[in-house]
Parts: sequence; C-alpha cells; structure tokens
Amino acid sequence: PGKALNAAYSTLPEPVMTPREAYLAMVEGKVENVSIDHLYGRVAAAGLIPYPPGIPIIMSGENFGNANSPVIAYLKSLQQWNQAFPGFDHITEGLTVNNGKGYVMCLKK
Repeated sequence: PGKALNAAYSTLPEPVMTPREAYLAMVEGKVENVSIDHLYGRVAAAGLIPYPPGIPIIMSGENFGNANSPVIAYLKSLQQWNQAFPGFDHITEGLTVNNGKGYVMCLKK
C-alpha cells in the first residue's frame, strides 16, 4: 500500500461541493455506504484519513474520480493487504470493513 498511498497524495481530487454542503447532506440522510469497487464517479460524504500519516487523501464533497483514480487504487491495495494479512490492518478513518470488503460513505446519486 505504500506506493499506492504516495500516488494518492500526489493528486488532488475534484471538489464537487464544500465540505459543509456534504456534511449537511449527511445530516439529512442523503448518504449511503459504497464498496470500494463502486467508488468511480462518487462524491465522498466524509473524509478519508490514513494513519500514519494522518493527512486526508480525500475530503467531504470531493469526487473519487474515474477508473484510474489513485485514491481508489490505494483503497483497493489496502483491502488486498487486509485480506492477505488479517490482524495487521492499516487504520483509515472514514473506511469501514465488513466481511473483508471496504466501504466508504458517499452522497446518494
């Protein structure tokens, strides 16, 4: 996941709305959990913060991008790592794992 994380930090996601607007949509229940495999073109409802380093790779209101998105590639590599090495999971705030699959809260379409 190290190289993928560096690539994720080397790009800037496209902001679709302000973090405040995304937060208000979340408060209104206009969000859903989306699997890592279906994040293309989706807008994050909450930020994703890998530890370390504790710096967001995507913020609320930003688009995950297309099939070549380095942020999605990082999340996929993280999911593969966690499946290959159970118990040695990396911590990423904003990412939930259920039955070995990662999910991120996104705004409903």
